[in-house]
Amino acid sequence: MFSSFFSTTDPNAPNLHPVTNGVAPADLFGPLAPEDLDWVCAGGFVTETHTWYHRLEDGSLLMCQIIHSSVGLWYPTVQFTCRLYNPTTKEHVWRSANVSGFVAPAPGGNKKSCKADKFSVIYKPATDSAEETYTITSNPADDVQISLDVTRATGVHGFKLGKGPKGGNTYFGADVEKPEGYVFHKFWPATTCKGTIVVK
Repeated sequence: MFSSFFSTTDPNAPNLHPVTNGVAPADLFGPLAPEDLDWVCAGGFVTETHTWYHRLEDGSLLMCQIIHSSVGLWYPTVQFTCRLYNPTTKEHVWRSANVSGFVAPAPGGNKKSCKADKFSVIYKPATDSAEETYTITSNPADDVQISLDVTRATGVHGFKLGKGPKGGNTYFGADVEKPEGYVFHKFWPATTCKGTIVVK
C-alpha cells in the first residue's frame, strides 16, 4: 500500500491483471496441482477463504465458509460463517462466529485441513475406493450444529482458471512480476454433500 508513494513504475500502468489476460480460451481450464487447495495463511494484508456451496434435497441452499484474515502485525482473525436458506419456506439461518485456536494443518492432517475451537475441517485424499472428501464439523452458535462430508463428484476434476504455475491467480499492482496482492480462482465444480444440519 505505502510502496505506491515511492514507486518508480508508470503511474498509468494498470493495477489489476485478471487471470484471463493473455490466456488462450483453450488454456482457461487448468488442472489443480496437489498444493493448489492448501491453506496459505500468509502474513501482511491478506484475506483467504475456503467456501463450500450446496443445494440440498429440499431445495435449500447451504453455504459454509472459513475466513482467515491477516492485517499487518496483528494475529490473524478467523471466522466460520454458515448460511441456510429455504426458498420455499423463506426460512433463513445465518451464523458467523469468531474462533480461536486456529491451526492449519490440523494435527495429524495435511495443509488442506484445519481446525479451531468451533470447527474442524479434515481433508481426505482420493483412494482406489473413494473420492476426495472434506469432513466439516462445526458449532458456530449454540443453536446450530453442522456435520458434513463434502465429496468431489467422480470424474469431475477440480480446476483453476488458467494453466501453469501462475494459473488461477488475478494479480494486483502495477508490476505483475512483483504483485502487491492476488486473488485465487480455484474450484471443485461438482460435489456431493451428506450429513446433518441441526437448527434448534
